[in-house]
Amino acid sequence: MYMQPKNGATKRFISGPQLDAFSEQAAATMVSDPYLISSESDRMGYRLKGPLLGHCVSPDIISDYIIPGSIQVPGSGQPIILMSDCQMTGGYAKIGVVIGVDIPCLAQRKPGDQVAFARIEIDEAQQLWKSQEQLITRLALNNC
Repeated sequence: MYMQPKNGATKRFISGPQLDAFSEQAAATMVSDPYLISSESDRMGYRLKGPLLGHCVSPDIISDYIIPGSIQVPGSGQPIILMSDCQMTGGYAKIGVVIGVDIPCLAQRKPGDQVAFARIEIDEAQQLWKSQEQLITRLALNNC
């Protein structure tokens, strides 16, 4: 099982619904090379600077639902992680989705900070969420 470094620079993600819209090299690059959070980032999305992620054909898709943590990749090839104030729909292919337990730590990163990615399976992401919820419940019970 993947363990997140203490510095929080590595964020775990599950494959996105349009993973097949990206080249195999793009999928490999996503987990091998770090990115910098751009100064053009805000509560809607963190724009990343780093290795380009290539699409097989086009970055455009028919607009579909977006959730915080979605990693969209527009035509520039530079990923954008959608954050708490993100739009509800989007028209760029999504290579992945940052898992819910990693979003609060990601939200505290600032422009110029480095972030790397590790892909995990959805069942592991669900187990991490359950573990977090159990911890929060225990903390709440101990503080009554």
